[in-house]
Amino acid sequence: MTLYQLVLDVAAEQSGNVLEVSVNAARAGSLAVQPDGWDSPRPQQPVTVTLRAGYNTLRITTLAASNGFDLRQLSLQQ
Repeated sequence: MTLYQLVLDVAAEQSGNVLEVSVNAARAGSLAVQPDGWDSPRPQQPVTVTLRAGYNTLRITTLAASNGFDLRQLSLQQ
């Protein structure tokens, strides 16, 4: 198994959006989306995830949303 930093680039107009990240049905962490406008997606605080060799299931769940968000990109950094 290998540790990665999952970085989500998210655009949001208002605060209050909370996302939970899980990998292979195990909770990896959560983050509060920092608003900066719809046209300004920005990287959020990284979440550390553990991936095994082969296939993995990554799930991003909305725990609380004030006015929605736009997930523009996600990246894994080792």
